Amino acid sequence: MTFFPYYAHSLYVATGYIVAYFFIFLLCMVGNILVCLIVLENRHMRTVTNLFILNLAISDLLVGIFCIPTTLVDNLITGSALQSLIYIPPPRQQWLCGLR
Repeated sequence: MTFFPYYAHSLYVATGYIVAYFFIFLLCMVGNILVCLIVLENRHMRTVTNLFILNLAISDLLVGIFCIPTTLVDNLITGSALQSLIYIPPPRQQWLCGLR
């Protein structure tokens, strides 16, 4: 039984999704903020390679801020993210293509 009719999962599955995504979001934020603080606070860490890593950490922060909540809402409402990527043709189309 779902909480609202337009949700694809039960309350327990939705709770599992929310907990998992929150844990991933928290690790993303903490880890990348630590990388940014270490590179910015320590002058010896400001090499070309570490500035590139700083840019990657900033971009990963932006992905975490914008993409993780959006993906969570999409998975809660429409179901699994992999359902739209996997296409299994009906049996008649398989027979017409000779893919028995």
